[in-house]
This record gives sequence, C-alpha cells and structure tokens, in this order.
Amino acid sequence: MRQRAWDQVADDPRFPFMVGRLIGAAEGGAALLRGGTVEPEQQKAIAERLAAAAAYFIEPLQGGGEQGAG
Repeated sequence: MRQRAWDQVADDPRFPFMVGRLIGAAEGGAALLRGGTVEPEQQKAIAERLAAAAAYFIEPLQGGGEQGAG
C-alpha cells in the first residue's frame, strides 16, 4: 500500500469529510484506549474503524503484494 497522491485527494469534494472521519476515528480510539482496559472486541472495532477511515488515503499496490516502505 502507499499514500494516494495529493492531487488525487485535494480536488475530491469528499476530502474534508474524509479528513474529519479519520480524525474522529482516531479520537474515538484514543478515548477508549485512554479509559483503561479495552476488551478484545473493542480493540477490533477500533482497528476496523481506523482502517476504514484511512483506506481513503491509501491505495493498494498493483499485484496485491506488499512492498517495503519508501
């Protein structure tokens, strides 16, 4: 996976909404984690929400394989 190019997201009318969604997911996850013990089901829900929100900003590489960071 790699970050989408700025020109791919900046001109998208959904961009402000998607940034807000990502911030909200991060804040929600942080609030749960800060509250103390988090059950495995809650951990999974946090991870799924963050992954869904971040997916807009990330594009998969062709071929389906993971490449090193770079």
